[in-house]
Amino acid sequence: MVLGSVQKLIKDMISHNPYRQNIIWLQTNVLHSIILTTAVVAALWLIYLGLTIEQLHTALILPLFLCTVVGLLFLSFLTYWLHGHWGEPVASTVYLTGIGIEIFLLFTIYGEPFILLALVLMPVIAGLLGKPFGSFVIASLITIILTVYFLYIPSQLSETMVWIISSVSFCLAVLLWLGTYPLRGTTQWAWTNFVQAQLALEKARDRNAQLDQVLEELLHANRQLDLLNERLTGLRTRAEAAERAKTAFVAKVSHEFRTPLNMIIGLIDLLLETPHIYGQPLPVQLRQDLKIVHRNCEHLSSLINDVLDLSQAEAGKLTLRREWGDLAADVAHAVEVVRPLIEKKGLSLYIKMPEHRPLVYRDQLRVRQVLLNLLSNAARYTMQGSISIELSPAEYHVLLKVADTGPGIPESDLPHIFEPFFQSASAVGRSRDGNGLGLSISKQFIELHNGRLWVESEINVGTTFLIQLPIAPPRPPAIKPEGWINEKWMWMERASRTELPLLPRSRRLIIYDETEALHSLLEAMSMEEENEIVVLKSLEDAHNELARVPAHALLINTADSARLLSLMSSLQCKIRDTPVIGSMLPSSLEQTHLAGAIDYLIK
Repeated sequence: MVLGSVQKLIKDMISHNPYRQNIIWLQTNVLHSIILTTAVVAALWLIYLGLTIEQLHTALILPLFLCTVVGLLFLSFLTYWLHGHWGEPVASTVYLTGIGIEIFLLFTIYGEPFILLALVLMPVIAGLLGKPFGSFVIASLITIILTVYFLYIPSQLSETMVWIISSVSFCLAVLLWLGTYPLRGTTQWAWTNFVQAQLALEKARDRNAQLDQVLEELLHANRQLDLLNERLTGLRTRAEAAERAKTAFVAKVSHEFRTPLNMIIGLIDLLLETPHIYGQPLPVQLRQDLKIVHRNCEHLSSLINDVLDLSQAEAGKLTLRREWGDLAADVAHAVEVVRPLIEKKGLSLYIKMPEHRPLVYRDQLRVRQVLLNLLSNAARYTMQGSISIELSPAEYHVLLKVADTGPGIPESDLPHIFEPFFQSASAVGRSRDGNGLGLSISKQFIELHNGRLWVESEINVGTTFLIQLPIAPPRPPAIKPEGWINEKWMWMERASRTELPLLPRSRRLIIYDETEALHSLLEAMSMEEENEIVVLKSLEDAHNELARVPAHALLINTADSARLLSLMSSLQCKIRDTPVIGSMLPSSLEQTHLAGAIDYLIK
């Protein structure tokens, strides 16, 4: 299919290109010159005939001679007419055939064999017309006709004359072939290069069009990116403001909560530990109620501390106090805290610590808080079976596993298990105890150590939490930047720079105009290059256009204030990141009515 297209293209170029037309023009000029020469020879011959008419005493020769001369004139005009109506090939063929007939007719009239020597002009004429192969064809036809004439028609034509005419015809054909060979080679080379240049030019034009289209699309994409960057900057500003407000709110609320909570916890501790200062012992029921209040206050204080830790870790303001230490001691501390709950449930506890273990550079308080959280969760959700703790040191990090034989965590909950306030209650036996912040805070603490915390779980088999902590802090680069800088280097400015078109920074406004008054006022703005006004017929189209390409603002114009407030309130929840501007501009007809006009006439 591609080959056919290329062949068609070359064929079209051959039939319509100026080079081919120039060759045809050259052949036409040569043919016209030959026709003119023939007509002139015929006219001179006719004049000669008039001067020597007394010498033509034979009654038969005179008509034949006249026919020959008139035939030459007729052949000249016929060839000229055929060239104009049928083209050069037909005209050349008829001309050469007519010349051959005229020569044999003259030979018949005069009977002189030397007249046939004029036949050698026919291959020369064919060569002059740019048909070297036709010269050999004509020479072959001359040889065949003379041989037949010599063998079957009695005349004064001798065998020697036949050989002379045939040999001269072929020699002239060969000379014309050899003489025009460089011309034909040059012509073929020029034509091949012309076709290749045409194809290369077409490819260059196509590539140029593609590059223009890509450039236009790139400018459009850059413009959209510019609008999206502006929107992103606004959203980031709002997010940062919300983050600061949240942090300030958490800090303030936590402070307001912790102050009375500490007072309540302190007073309850005082009542429970030293009841004699009040002059009488506390009743048993009152002591139990105070213990419940104390426990709930401690839980609330722990929740506030977790929220503070989480907000500080997310904001990157949590500072670690690292020191070298043994993780086995941190595990033992967490186990001692959780051991009463483990023994109460009758669970087995397995601890596997290698004898030769490295010291780890960590924040002792935060690592113990993570271990306590994981062990307390394992003890809380495991009804029967065991809890195992295993430490595996590697070359640059240590791996700590906390596994239990509890109900497991569903696979659908695993991607969300470390999210704040998320609690998985899909598995059998798993309740919603706690506040859902422990795992999120633990993950933040481990990541601050440049470590990893992940979970592997299977329903009715158990859950394993894995902690990977680096042994040592990251090393500084071995080669400082100064090693790559040489003061003796010379700065060389570039000889040429890439010139890119300036990015259009137009203001894009989307208008929903029910009265068509706002659009008429903004027509002058739309004529400026830096403004792009998009007028839409419905709010749904405006919402879809904003989703497709962002804009700087959405303008809504109605004639009724109630209608305007209704539209603004409905768009408030749909379009959150684009300013919505409302206006009430009545149409020109309504303005005339408001001005006091009763009606109007059309001129």
